[in-house]
Amino acid sequence: MTSIYRYFIPIITLIHGFFTIYLFVDMFSDYAGWTMYHWRPFFMLVYLLAWVLIQFRFKWAIGLYLALSLFDGACRYVY
Repeated sequence: MTSIYRYFIPIITLIHGFFTIYLFVDMFSDYAGWTMYHWRPFFMLVYLLAWVLIQFRFKWAIGLYLALSLFDGACRYVY
């Protein structure tokens, strides 16, 4: 592993983790009933899990992460 990836991948993991924690904290800050917005923290948790699996060099996790990204982009485009 080259030197840039030694620092780059854990930093992305921390960013995913902080964003996931933020979304879970923010989920019920202005709760007015269950909406599609409340599924976002769980979706980010799957993103975090996929990235951690990439960090541990599971090659199939790259496909999972790309599929999640495409699904998220399609949902944002359609909805």
